[in-house]
Amino acid sequence: MSKARSRLRVEALEGRDVPAATGFPWGNAGHLTLSFAPDGTDVGGQASALSAAFADAPDYQADVLRAFQTWAVQGNINIAVQADGGDAFGSPGARQGDARFGDVRIGAAPVQDADLAIAAPHDPFLAGTWSGDVVFDSGTTFGGGGADIFSVALHEAGHVFGLDHSADPRSVMGPTLTGARTGLAASDVKAVRALYGTRVRDRYDGGFGNGSLALADGLNPLAGVGFDGSTPIALYADITSLKDRDTFAFRPQLAYAGPMTIRVQTAGVSLLAPKVTVYDQAGKVVQTATGDGPAGSTVKITLPSVVPGRKYYVRVESGTKDVFGVGTYALAVTYDGRNQVDEATIDRVLRGPYRTLTPADLQLLFRNPDGLVHDDHGSDDDESEASRLQTTPGFRARTHYEVLASVSAPAVVLRHGGGSGESGGGGSGGHGSDDLDNYRLRTPVWTRNQVGVLTATVWSLSGAVPPAITVLDGLGNPVATDILANGNGTYTVQAVGVKGNRDYVIQLDGAAPGNYSMAVDLTTRPAALATFAQGTLPGTTANAVARALYVAQGQVFDFLLSAPAADPAGTSVQLLVINAAGSTVYALAAAAGQTVSGPAVFLPAGDYAVVIQGSAGATGYTLRGTGLTIPIGPMPTDPTTQPVFTSPGAPDGSYTYPAYLGRYDAYLANLIEAQYAVAAPSTDQAVLVPSTDPYVMMPLAPP
Repeated sequence: MSKARSRLRVEALEGRDVPAATGFPWGNAGHLTLSFAPDGTDVGGQASALSAAFADAPDYQADVLRAFQTWAVQGNINIAVQADGGDAFGSPGARQGDARFGDVRIGAAPVQDADLAIAAPHDPFLAGTWSGDVVFDSGTTFGGGGADIFSVALHEAGHVFGLDHSADPRSVMGPTLTGARTGLAASDVKAVRALYGTRVRDRYDGGFGNGSLALADGLNPLAGVGFDGSTPIALYADITSLKDRDTFAFRPQLAYAGPMTIRVQTAGVSLLAPKVTVYDQAGKVVQTATGDGPAGSTVKITLPSVVPGRKYYVRVESGTKDVFGVGTYALAVTYDGRNQVDEATIDRVLRGPYRTLTPADLQLLFRNPDGLVHDDHGSDDDESEASRLQTTPGFRARTHYEVLASVSAPAVVLRHGGGSGESGGGGSGGHGSDDLDNYRLRTPVWTRNQVGVLTATVWSLSGAVPPAITVLDGLGNPVATDILANGNGTYTVQAVGVKGNRDYVIQLDGAAPGNYSMAVDLTTRPAALATFAQGTLPGTTANAVARALYVAQGQVFDFLLSAPAADPAGTSVQLLVINAAGSTVYALAAAAGQTVSGPAVFLPAGDYAVVIQGSAGATGYTLRGTGLTIPIGPMPTDPTTQPVFTSPGAPDGSYTYPAYLGRYDAYLANLIEAQYAVAAPSTDQAVLVPSTDPYVMMPLAPP
């Protein structure tokens, strides 16, 4: 090759993308949990240190909760505090409903000299348990004369709920902290309501509400199912505003004159601080109590001896006049002399994601907390019998649907009106012993120049493998979908180009019995996943290729690895991310024909090698994903240090990356060459590549 042709040249960058998947609402925002990670919890290889970061602010948790609640009251959102067991951030698991820690986790670790905190917005695709997590910079002083905790948390909470940075100078979503904030701007309220709708009155408010004794709802809905007092009577309702009051009336059973306990629980449900008042039949106050805050509470009022058949009232209203005066609550009444459900079980059920269930549904859960919810007994296993979904209250029509149900194992499954398959067998069109759940929905009316996007996510609530999703058109024909997540208890697909004002069927194929939650969103915005790398493997002994990944700002990354379906059965490809010290910090494998996502990974700023290695016979690969976290910077007047890969005098937000890994870190390049037979490039003078992206991935060596 001539000298002119062998000269170093700059290659086009690969996999550049905005560093977050914003604009996607949580599937069940009405039951989000938040936890504070104990000190020592692993955060991307660093030990979380909340107590040190907030040493000057002993009440920092109240400020953080107030920030999240400030957003929650504006939409169909509830935040509930949950204990955190200290598992590492990003541990494999479901992105929502993991019993080990909250859906949103708060930690503190060194994130970047120029950042106050970073947040991982809710991502319905690949983020796993990183989704919604917030990491404060442990090197920053918060409280006292330092950064304002509420203002920083308010900004990060906006990202958690799916909002990007805003150019509105009044918005709390500006990229830097320009002073203390006291609340949301009008643009912030509009943005969060666009994702979560407006907070709506609960099912018991009726046309005139139930604020007075005269309009009280009856709390005796279980007579028709043989209620005998051995389980609580329970329901979920909502204090929608500071002026909202809910009143319920009940009569003890005629043969019962013992003690009765009225329980209003927001612990594990929301951050509402409720006021509870019990009245007798004449409207006289019997007892009143107020819950404390701000982490939710359980208020109990026990009547030592009730009069059989006499009417009593219970009223629930705001116990405070700030943001903690709004939220969902669970109301339970027990006949203490007959009740057979212990306190731990009552608490467990009321803390569950069950706010959409009826009192009769809840009674079944009290009897068996691990039982199946809304078991259809195979009644919708054929798409022609699909259940019609209704828009979740508070959202624009036909934009968001939610389902809480279960899959079981019926003996016979019918599909397409054709053959049948016995359990364990396979007749024409059979499906073995697995259950199918079919749901029919109507898409919005889109304009001609809009591209309809259907995104469906299902996650397991029982620890079982979540059902797989198939999208069918109104005639029962499969619709082309892209798998966006398949692992860690979550399965997500997206169909781009769905028609407006048409019927579609979401079919869930359950491999194992268990409860699940599903959310379907209809938008005109597809998932913004970048193709980091795609190609063929060399077929050598190592059968590996490599890329250089430069991270200017530490952040959480999502990866989705695919192996060609045409590859021989039994072959696979593996992704390895190796840091500058030569340690493998992430691994993910996909068998032939599979698309697999793993837990998201936090990569501190620095340079990495990304190796894709195939087993013998593997021919190709596709690696997709995105950077996830969004930082908030310091006040513009504060001195900061530049992120790595920033040249002296470079404008803010501009980075300069070396063209190839070997010209920045020869050790790492030579390590990859020795272990994976991927040739390291020469050590000629580095060529710097300017970019505004906080990370880039490019070929390890010139082609």
